[in-house]
Amino acid sequence: ALPILKDSFSYPLTENEKEKIKVIVKLTKLENYENDEEVGEVSVILGDDEIYSEKVYVSIENRKNNIFTKIKEWLFN
Repeated sequence: ALPILKDSFSYPLTENEKEKIKVIVKLTKLENYENDEEVGEVSVILGDDEIYSEKVYVSIENRKNNIFTKIKEWLFN
């Protein structure tokens, strides 16, 4: 099972802002996972302000939208 995000997120950043970005992932550990079950939340913080928040779901089938790939895309694209 992989944690996934259902939506994408884009936010233009200056070079200075890139140094101030934090991604906080909070996941709940469960005994058993069902496909599409909510398992946590991801927040994107710029300085002291939360600029984005989204629920994290579990996918037993879909590896394309996993949370780690999405965060990599946010930070490096």
